[in-house]
Amino acid sequence: MDGGKEVIVGYKKQRQSLQFEENQSNKNAGLLFDFLKTLPIGENFNAKAISGSMEPLILKGEELRIERCLLKNIKIGDIIAYWNNELKNIVVHRAYKRIFKGSFITKGDSNNVADDTIVNESVFLGKVINF
Repeated sequence: MDGGKEVIVGYKKQRQSLQFEENQSNKNAGLLFDFLKTLPIGENFNAKAISGSMEPLILKGEELRIERCLLKNIKIGDIIAYWNNELKNIVVHRAYKRIFKGSFITKGDSNNVADDTIVNESVFLGKVINF
């Protein structure tokens, strides 16, 4: 509820189809991320794949359902959603390698190498459950 009136009203109107704008200059993206982090465990939301990093499994433009869950319940190979502050957007990748308790390195299925981004509880949003 601390995300501001615009975020709350938008969520209530389109609860099942929250999406980030593709424009990286989206000034409200951080507020939306903060709001998504407050969703209770077990709550679902939708997001749109804006890149082809998970092709051929998930195609660019495809709608994904993400379930809020605890990072400690994620296994290597699960497809997860996390916030990337540089992109100001959600990234969906496969949990590739556990680097220490509570943190993963991820990799898109169409990427040759793993990302250097560390996914920990502070940026983790949930597990992709449907696409």
